[in-house]
Amino acid sequence: MNTTKARTAPEKIDDLAIEKLAKQFESTQDPIIGFFKNNQKIFSYFILAILISGTGYRYYQSAHDASQLESAALLSDVREDYQVLAQQVEDKTIELPALEKAKRSFEGSIKTLDTQKYPYDLLAKNYHTLAETVSGNLPLSDMRKKLDELEWQKSKNSPNALWKELLALNLAKSLLIDENQQEYALTQIKSLAQESQYLRVVSLITWRSFAESKQNLAEEEAAKKAIADFTQSFPEQTDFLK
Repeated sequence: MNTTKARTAPEKIDDLAIEKLAKQFESTQDPIIGFFKNNQKIFSYFILAILISGTGYRYYQSAHDASQLESAALLSDVREDYQVLAQQVEDKTIELPALEKAKRSFEGSIKTLDTQKYPYDLLAKNYHTLAETVSGNLPLSDMRKKLDELEWQKSKNSPNALWKELLALNLAKSLLIDENQQEYALTQIKSLAQESQYLRVVSLITWRSFAESKQNLAEEEAAKKAIADFTQSFPEQTDFLK
């Protein structure tokens, strides 16, 4: 016996009404909802692109950080090798084989650092010039020429400012040992003490130390006044200049 209950007219009417209401809702729904509905494939691709971009950026940032750490470690090696070389050059008791070994170690570190991206490649050139000065391979006339060619004053507020000022100060300090170059070298150090972007403190200390070593009272007073003027403008630097 067929027990299926026949659908009544009211039930059919209800079904038709529901269908009609659904169609009416679709036609009158919020236009923003409609826009997203009609373009859901495009938005799916867009979201996927964002996810891929985010992953790519994190990979790039991770690689960049690793590269920077490697470059910083190489720079540290160069500094250590330079200090060893400078000490051995000054120590007249060091035998030639030991000195040559220090030079080779330093040159190897320099070549590796020179392959890195800016500013480490420029710092490599800086240390190479310094090594030439302490080793006596760079004549005083060439030191002065390099210092003139640097034009460090023109590099203010540029990416090259720090390395140019570092090289200028070290070349000027090397020139101080020669009586004929002292006036020129001291002028450069005074300029760095008053105008440099990064090395005013160390240049002021160098100026004062040189004046005291020469027992030049006029220069001592000039250096002390420059230090007083500087610490008045930058009191947070006072402790470094005591």
